[in-house]
Amino acid sequence: MTNPIVVERQVKYGEGDVRRLHYYWCPGCDGLHGITIRPDLNSVGAGWEFTGTLECPTYAPSQLTKYGSTPEKICHTFIRSGMIEFLGDCTHALKGQTVPLPPLPDWFVKDDDDG
Repeated sequence: MTNPIVVERQVKYGEGDVRRLHYYWCPGCDGLHGITIRPDLNSVGAGWEFTGTLECPTYAPSQLTKYGSTPEKICHTFIRSGMIEFLGDCTHALKGQTVPLPPLPDWFVKDDDDG
């Protein structure tokens, strides 16, 4: 059986504030990225809409991830119909390419099954 490309987890923030987070593996960064599914607001003042299914997701708007320093690494993407489109400001090798979302790693899916 193939691992899923996206999993949803519920995360509690404060009193009664439960948010849906979708996690996927980014082949450009070789790591997990998460998207807060809450069209109104997340902890940094942004929220994403989700359409489709976990097997073929679409999110809006784009997702901008910045990490590291000197130099800062950037991953800026659209995810549409299960495909991840890496925008021109990405700092990794998949900049400008569109590829299918890969399956999540075993260790992440196993953790999801355990808890």
